[in-house]
Amino acid sequence: MKRLSTTTLALALALGVTTAAVVTPEPAVAQKSKAPKLKLSEPVRKAISEAQTAIQAKDTATAQAKLSEAKAAAQTEDDRYVVGSVQYDLSRLTNDQKAQAEAVDMMLQSGKVAPESQGQFYKALGQLSYATQNFAKAEQALDQARKLDPNDSEIFGLLAEVKYKNRKPAEAVALIQQAADAGEAKGQPIPKEWYGRGIAIGMEGKLPDPVAKLSQSWLKSYSDRSNWRDALIIYRDLHPMDAELNLDLMRLQRAAGALKGERDYVELIEATYLKFPGEAKAVADEGAAAGAINAAQSRSVKELSTIAAGKIAADKASLKKSATSGRTALGLADAYASYKDYASAIEMYGKAESLGGVDADTVKLRKAAALAQSGQKDAAKQILATITTGPRADLAKFWTIFIDRPPAG
Repeated sequence: MKRLSTTTLALALALGVTTAAVVTPEPAVAQKSKAPKLKLSEPVRKAISEAQTAIQAKDTATAQAKLSEAKAAAQTEDDRYVVGSVQYDLSRLTNDQKAQAEAVDMMLQSGKVAPESQGQFYKALGQLSYATQNFAKAEQALDQARKLDPNDSEIFGLLAEVKYKNRKPAEAVALIQQAADAGEAKGQPIPKEWYGRGIAIGMEGKLPDPVAKLSQSWLKSYSDRSNWRDALIIYRDLHPMDAELNLDLMRLQRAAGALKGERDYVELIEATYLKFPGEAKAVADEGAAAGAINAAQSRSVKELSTIAAGKIAADKASLKKSATSGRTALGLADAYASYKDYASAIEMYGKAESLGGVDADTVKLRKAAALAQSGQKDAAKQILATITTGPRADLAKFWTIFIDRPPAG
């Protein structure tokens, strides 16, 4: 049975995550008083004084006329800084964001903004440029703000949105990943909405590896069953996988308690009922207990459960055969694991490794899963750390996160 489409998941993740999630709504330029002492030319000084008086009286028409006078008369960088400062005050009064952006840019271009305030000014310019849809200017300003204040995580979120608007999805996702890494290092995770936005951008841009990495960071910070389900399904949507790899992913989803709804349960039942009937029956029972499936009402579930139940006795009897090859040992190990006989499974995975002739990473991943589910977490993590390439490398990372941060809820 087919799961939710990538588009549906992207919309679900981005639900409610608009630019408001990453843009400060009221950019303000503070600390203007820290600018050096300024010397104004006489025509500018007189016009500016009259403009400020009009602003205080909320006489915006007169203020604008006098400001235009001062701007036309400006000759020095001091003049231009003060004209920009007063234009900023007037444009805030008139709620003219385009004029605010021009004012902040004018102050910055004058070279008179105090060094310790420049990051804040560039951030405000970026916010205002974004609000007026001047995305090229917004990107330039926010890139500069990030260089000046690399610890302001809010800049990363807004700049990522700007990069997306400028059709640079890879850079947008990378920025959110950078913010996530920094937050994780400080023990201060970024807002969960940022992860949703970054993953949605990465999915739209068809960026499987950056999305996988960001999804893993998301689960480290917000490990709940719903997020695990979304992360693993998104991973599968963006990464082609064969039936065996897909089964490994679904087993992790089950271990994380992240099966949800009839589709999830039935898909795992369909993948296991012939080869691992005990596992299929257990999944059907779990789905019924969770209220996700109703065997009495679902003919397909009832039929699959009946077939699986009828095969269990013979399947268990087959476990007595000897492992004469790596492939036979792997099959026996998988069968033991399907009945949650992890001790026997771990032993048999070891035999599969020694006999060879099987994919090493498949054996290691499944052995690590059996160790983790039997409580031997450190041993499992040691094995997972050795799976660094190939199609199971990401699943090894997901398993490691699951061991360290089991989902809640």
